[in-house]
Amino acid sequence: MFGLNPPKGLHPIGADLLLEDEKWVYCVLATNDFLSWRENVLPDIPTDLASDLSPDEEVDQFLYQFILGKTGGQVVRLRPTGHGVWEVKLDQTRLFGWFLRERCLVLAAGTDIRNVKDVGGKGYQPFFDAVIGYRKRLGLDYVAGDITRVLGISK
Repeated sequence: MFGLNPPKGLHPIGADLLLEDEKWVYCVLATNDFLSWRENVLPDIPTDLASDLSPDEEVDQFLYQFILGKTGGQVVRLRPTGHGVWEVKLDQTRLFGWFLRERCLVLAAGTDIRNVKDVGGKGYQPFFDAVIGYRKRLGLDYVAGDITRVLGISK
């Protein structure tokens, strides 16, 4: 995985989704909090009636496509936000993280889309704060810059 030894508290995810002959283009690391959310909360998020995938399948599909360097489908795109926090916009969920280095996304938080969109939802700030706080606790920096830099896309 690009010779990256993950810092303590970060774990590579998504490798189990690849076929034997498929190669990583991007890496995805996850915090303990994200892994806990993925295992304990994500499976219980109700599937939107308009969706062909469960929220759990949707996140797996994102991980698979992202690691292989494929974009499109239900993944709108990663959008930069303040303080190096990035949001992954999926149909039923939102994922939040930062780029530890070029082509290496760290996921720190996830939520049901209703938590950020519905009236009475939490909005985005708690998730931005979670990413910034986790990064500070780990003593890690982030890659600043536009999407071509963090994704390593040639111009």
